[in-house]
Amino acid sequence: MDRGGTIHERKILSLTRETDQLTHSINRIKKAQQHGNTRTPRLWARAKGLNHDIAVKTTAFISGMAIAHDVDVVIFEHLDLGGKKRGSKKQRLHLWKAKAVQSMVELRVHRHGIRISRVNAWNTSRLAYDGTGSIKRQVTEFRLYGGKALRSLKGAAVVRPL
Repeated sequence: MDRGGTIHERKILSLTRETDQLTHSINRIKKAQQHGNTRTPRLWARAKGLNHDIAVKTTAFISGMAIAHDVDVVIFEHLDLGGKKRGSKKQRLHLWKAKAVQSMVELRVHRHGIRISRVNAWNTSRLAYDGTGSIKRQVTEFRLYGGKALRSLKGAAVVRPL
């Protein structure tokens, strides 16, 4: 993205194989714990190894994009992942290594003279890139997708519900 807020290229990192393997490992740990096995070091070692592999591949992707496009600053959201985790996916959220990914990216890009900046995560999806305020999106059409209504937003992608 340049100073005017124009995004020149967007890529999505898709690690489907690794995330499926991690989900399978978490489910095996869950099943073992349901049957009374409290200590499963081999299953945890596999899950931790897969999680580290995802973190390393994410780091390589982010730093590779930054180096390839000769950016000045890599900006991260400052995520507060401390405290009690709630919800059905709390074990997966606990395994997410956001701070480790940020520190690995910081080490890699500093070798190339790229700075790191962390911003407050509140409202980052809703506010404009150039700091002029919130984005006004207009609903342009409604369609049915699998029995559920979808909104096509001007300036945003169509969101398909799961």
